[in-house]
Amino acid sequence: MMPSPIWRRVAGRGTLALQLIPSGNVETRLALAIGRVQPSGGGEHGADLTRIQINAREEHTMPTLPPEFVNAFCKGTMNLEDGRKWYEEIDPGFWKFTRELEDFAKKMSSLIARGDRGPQALAFGHVLLVAIELWKAGCIEDLTGYAVHNDPNDVWNAFRDAIEYMNARRDRDALCSIMRLNGFGSYQDEQGQQRAKRATAVLRMFNPDEWGVVDWRAAAMLLLLNGNKWDVDQAMKLAEKENPNVLKKTFDVIDEKDACVYNQMYRDRVPQTSLTRVADVEMAVFGLTFMVKAWNPTNPKAQYSVGQTYGKTLRRELERLDKQMP
Repeated sequence: MMPSPIWRRVAGRGTLALQLIPSGNVETRLALAIGRVQPSGGGEHGADLTRIQINAREEHTMPTLPPEFVNAFCKGTMNLEDGRKWYEEIDPGFWKFTRELEDFAKKMSSLIARGDRGPQALAFGHVLLVAIELWKAGCIEDLTGYAVHNDPNDVWNAFRDAIEYMNARRDRDALCSIMRLNGFGSYQDEQGQQRAKRATAVLRMFNPDEWGVVDWRAAAMLLLLNGNKWDVDQAMKLAEKENPNVLKKTFDVIDEKDACVYNQMYRDRVPQTSLTRVADVEMAVFGLTFMVKAWNPTNPKAQYSVGQTYGKTLRRELERLDKQMP
């Protein structure tokens, strides 16, 4: 019979440990890969993941993850929904950030629909792009700073064109509309290649029913899942054997064509799960990548940055501009 799991906060910012109370006097120790959303390099959300030694003698506080998730993890019977639940519950601050950006993108869509190009609407779109850049970077400010240099009129136009192309289901054109912007794919490397990763984040915010973020983590996990008939346990086992540095190089260049292929893989999976949006499937896949201990260096800066950078500046500015518009 599985002992009752109890979560506690341990030394190290944001790390969690699981205490298992075994029957009798036998002490149980397990090592699980558990963590919370944190940023890493390369412009993706990243993670602060710690290999935690579980000791039955340790004290406990603060329940964090749902029992069904813990049981599934311990028994090795995980599914895609577990990854989605992890994404939402492991870092409430980042999850709130995500939902607010979805709401602000809806507001921007309504401004564009009525042709509002007033100064407040232009400023709102510009700040929204900066906020999405921060979100995609996992709230690591060192990985941002490009979006702010775009002209607000260019941002408004890019959003407008992307929305029109998404409505027409012209996926590549929708991505290319955003990729015109500085920091979202406009740069061409020496081989003439452009990267669509950050552009997928914009489309995901404006249309979460049809779009998810594509980056090296998601692409690598998608291929593992797809190659193993979406057997999550098997994909996770194989993921532990993969070198994240090799994966980052392999999936460094994801252009608009590749991004559309991966996004279609998200779409194809929606009817096979209880998840209702493409963004939910993407978040589930992304969440699974943070349970792969081999892929996750530690970085303690993200949650602080969510509160300081987004909470005290960008959110306030978006809310202020929102109140000024009809």
